Amino acid sequence: MLKTDNVDLIVLNRAPTHLAAEIITKGLSLAMKDYFLFLKFMLIATLEAEDYRRFAHDYYRIYQNAHSLTGEEKRNLEKKNYFFRARNKRF
Repeated sequence: MLKTDNVDLIVLNRAPTHLAAEIITKGLSLAMKDYFLFLKFMLIATLEAEDYRRFAHDYYRIYQNAHSLTGEEKRNLEKKNYFFRARNKRF
């Protein structure tokens, strides 16, 4: 079927979101018990991966511009960072 020994088996619901999304879009499924459950998982994984990509892009842009921030802008950014870290600890 695969004609290769170079195979990685991944349990998608245990894989990091970005990896699961890439596997779903580019990989080959060897077994699928419930197609509609797969579609639901695919939607969730790809949306979360896209959210992460946007976050990483925004973070990198802020990091690149950080050297030009004023003291007040840096303090405001630190307050927002503290808020988001405190809010996300529960996850």
